Amino acid sequence: MSSRSFDLTMRVAHAYIARGNIDSAARLIESAVLVEPMNADVYRAWGHILLARNQIEDAVFAFETAASFGPANPEHHFELASALVNLADETHNKTEQFHVLAEAWRAANEGLRIAPEDLTGRALIDRIEMEQDELCPPELRPVDKPSRRRVAALLLLQLGPAAAYVLLLNGIREVPSLSADQLLVATALILLMTVVVRLVYLPTAAAEPAPAPATA
Repeated sequence: MSSRSFDLTMRVAHAYIARGNIDSAARLIESAVLVEPMNADVYRAWGHILLARNQIEDAVFAFETAASFGPANPEHHFELASALVNLADETHNKTEQFHVLAEAWRAANEGLRIAPEDLTGRALIDRIEMEQDELCPPELRPVDKPSRRRVAALLLLQLGPAAAYVLLLNGIREVPSLSADQLLVATALILLMTVVVRLVYLPTAAAEPAPAPATA
């Protein structure tokens, strides 16, 4: 298989995965790994296939391999961290959950070391730390610990996903909650932004030229 054929194989495999055609994707990846057994993208794709088959522990190994062959790509570390979180959710032993979540935290932080502003990595860290807190006895849990995930959840409920994204992107990340007044102000700002966007960027029906009358 030439380099060009290999690239085409990988593109088709990723398309199959995106469409949910997992068996066809698996056949392509199985042939690709024979050609390039140290290619990180092959193991990353195989990890997605294993996740789709609910083989989470095997998927973790695949993402670990991808991260070892492609350590400079933060996505490899984030996907490994996400798979480890899924594995922790499947584990019923609390000690083992702590261990797996600690591994997930390290993987996510390695990705953030490479791409410190990545929103996916930041969200992963928040989720991991939140799950670690929930495993602690109530008396040992941090009080009013800032969490971007809690803020994001609150904003999504109050303002909707677009507004939440805008506010989080602009720095409302390190507060444990928002007061009613803050939510009102944020809502007013979003409404104002919506009106401005509609007036400036979206043509109105009145501004559109009327259709020419039909001729007999």
